[in-house]
Amino acid sequence: MAKVVRKTVSPHGNGKEFKLDRHDYQTKHGQTQELALVFNQTDGVTVEWLDMNTNDLPANDINNKPCIWVNYFNVKKNGQHLKNTDGVTYTVFLPDTYFNQPGYYFVYFDGTAVRTDKTPSRTGSQPARPGMVQVDLNIGDPGTGWGGGGTGLK
Repeated sequence: MAKVVRKTVSPHGNGKEFKLDRHDYQTKHGQTQELALVFNQTDGVTVEWLDMNTNDLPANDINNKPCIWVNYFNVKKNGQHLKNTDGVTYTVFLPDTYFNQPGYYFVYFDGTAVRTDKTPSRTGSQPARPGMVQVDLNIGDPGTGWGGGGTGLK
C-alpha cells in the first residue's frame, strides 16, 4: 500500500525542531498527541508525517511479540530518504505511555527489520519534556513504537 503523506512540516522555533501539534496527529485509538523531532542540522532536511498505516509496518517484533506503532514519518535530505551515512541525526520524542511498563520495549522499523537496539530515556541529547521520552535516530523512514506485548497497559 502506498504511503500517504498527511503533512509536510517545516522547522520552527530554534530552526532545528520539526513538530506536529496535538490537533494534527491522532493515534489509531483516537488519542491526540504531540510529536517532535529535533535535528543536529537541518540543511536540505524535510519531514513528512505519514498516515499511520500498519499494513506498511510489521505486526510483530523480533521476538514475535505484537508491535504498537506510535508514529511514522519520512525524513529527507535534498529530496532523498535520509541515510545513516548522511551525517544527520535527530531525536524523536515519543509519548511515555509504555515507557517502563513491564514487558514493553522501544522498537523501530528500519525498512528491512524491526530493531530493538535503542533505549529511550527521559533525558538524553535534548532536555527532558513532560510526558515524553526521547531516542536518537539517523534513518529516513522509520516507524517507531513499542514491542513486547507487555503485562502492563494494553
